[in-house]
Amino acid sequence: TITIVGGVSPVVQNATLKLCSTPSNFTFNLDTAKPLISTTTGAVFKFYLLQADAVAGNNNNITTTTAFNGNDGQVLYVNVSNGAFCSKVATLTLRKEETPIATVAAPRVRICNGESVILTAAGGVTYQWGDSSISGAVRTVSPNATTTYTVYAIGTQGCKSLQPATITIEVVPAITSNLTGGLICNGDTITLNAGAGPNYSYLWSTGATTQTISVASGGNYSVTISNGVCSKIFTTEVKVAVPPTITNIDYS
Repeated sequence: TITIVGGVSPVVQNATLKLCSTPSNFTFNLDTAKPLISTTTGAVFKFYLLQADAVAGNNNNITTTTAFNGNDGQVLYVNVSNGAFCSKVATLTLRKEETPIATVAAPRVRICNGESVILTAAGGVTYQWGDSSISGAVRTVSPNATTTYTVYAIGTQGCKSLQPATITIEVVPAITSNLTGGLICNGDTITLNAGAGPNYSYLWSTGATTQTISVASGGNYSVTISNGVCSKIFTTEVKVAVPPTITNIDYS
């Protein structure tokens, strides 16, 4: 009497297991690749370094499957069986990349309203900005108010930085002045007031550096106001009034 015992081999496919490594996570958990290789219920998996061992299904299999210290591009061989003698062999390619660390910088973080500044990210091959679909490292921004920008770094194999890099661009309020001139008579003086503001400093066309100046002659006067980031020039005119003269006396 001859008894023939049959069985069904699991359905398997080759797979790739990816690891974005960090100083605290640098080994592969091979067990997470099982659903990628076969979804056959009850399938039994054994991972091997050598193809011959996988085909034989011997006991030279990898035992530390939850913490395998593999290399990028390394190929493992997986024997997938039905728990008995029916089995198939698939390949598992390991892809390993160090998780990038994102950084971002700008030539200055305080700008005037209406100005632009260049942001430059580093640490990756491509980038994911929080407020834009731009994937490049360099971009120009023109915020109208103080704004914080975030960016993730993406590695060659698609690994994404765990935390985004951030940078805050402060938009300094516009410099304003109510500087006005006026009319003076010969021998009189007039006070020109450039106005006050946060961190304002002054440089008049006369050389004065005070908020106000007194002038006794007509002409155009200007003042450059700076706040440590921006500067703006304001001008005004002082006119000398013509003295009245008697041109005729009528006694009628």
